[in-house]
Amino acid sequence: MENKKQLNGLLACIEGLACIAIVFLHCSGYTGPAGDLVNLGSRFAVPVFCMVSGFYLFHPDASAPEKAQRLRRKIRHIFRMAVAVSLLYLGYLLVTRKLLDGASLKGMWMEYFSLRDTVMWLLFNRVSYASHLWFLYALLYVYLILYGLVSSRRRWARKVLQSDLLPFALACGGILLRFLAYFSPAEIWYFSVADIIFYRNWIFTGLPFVLMGYCLRRHLPRLKRCSVRGAAALCGGGIVLTVAEWKLYLTLFHTYPDLYLGTVVLSVGLFVLAILRPAWGGGTLLARFGRQFSMPVYLLHPLMFWVLRRGYGMLGGNEETPWFFWGKPVLVLVLSVLGSALYLCGKRRRTGAGKGE
Repeated sequence: MENKKQLNGLLACIEGLACIAIVFLHCSGYTGPAGDLVNLGSRFAVPVFCMVSGFYLFHPDASAPEKAQRLRRKIRHIFRMAVAVSLLYLGYLLVTRKLLDGASLKGMWMEYFSLRDTVMWLLFNRVSYASHLWFLYALLYVYLILYGLVSSRRRWARKVLQSDLLPFALACGGILLRFLAYFSPAEIWYFSVADIIFYRNWIFTGLPFVLMGYCLRRHLPRLKRCSVRGAAALCGGGIVLTVAEWKLYLTLFHTYPDLYLGTVVLSVGLFVLAILRPAWGGGTLLARFGRQFSMPVYLLHPLMFWVLRRGYGMLGGNEETPWFFWGKPVLVLVLSVLGSALYLCGKRRRTGAGKGE
């Protein structure tokens, strides 16, 4: 059942679009209508990634030992990945800032691993030197929590796993809590409760959307009886609600939120549509990209962005040049795909060598 992911072409396309949206969000720097479009069009990406993780985590009818074994594998895998990628980013920053900018190693170490940043990393998955890596650490926390629930013999633990309401309550509760926090941004130690870091983490993003994906997996037979028109209506309703929330935030706070209530509706609608029409887009380049490259591109794209900007600057280029300003995210995407392809080729060779031995 876990391999069914490879057969869902539409879901692979959605993952590919989500990955491209993330690259544009982090690397474009667009302003005006183009910036609004990128910001609005990318908010579904991380929820969809989390839901995919929950949907394919394990089969609902699997035994508790089977689920626990699956989670142990996922925990080991995500832990190794988080450590390796964190060291990659930290190493790049330490070396380049030391050699090219003359920064102090001690100063950089204190900057990245101060008491404040360590607390933020442990509690809220914030990685100060590579902020996008919060996603990996949030997944790690979620898998550890789910492992505890699966391994527990308590009735309440089983109820949490089987709850249809909890994931939506957590997601919507976090969104509403942040909205209310803007009216009274109280301080907790160094941090304002209106800070996005309080909500872009394991508890308000990772856990609810992973559980949401698992909830959809449990109700798969029922969802297959839904209509495509109904799923499309959910997607359309999510988009309309997102735009309305965006306008409200701009009016009240002059800023963007990270997630919208419309994001939840849109993400569920996209997922239901993929369940109903798994063959759509299955043979396309986008589906292959989403299936094979979405995770490595997500992990590598800020590094490629840094390399591109530094290299272009060393060559005397002006970042405000129109072709570079508008083409940055596309260039970063190409570099990230090339880097991911090299990584995947090396991984296949190592796997093949291991099998041969």
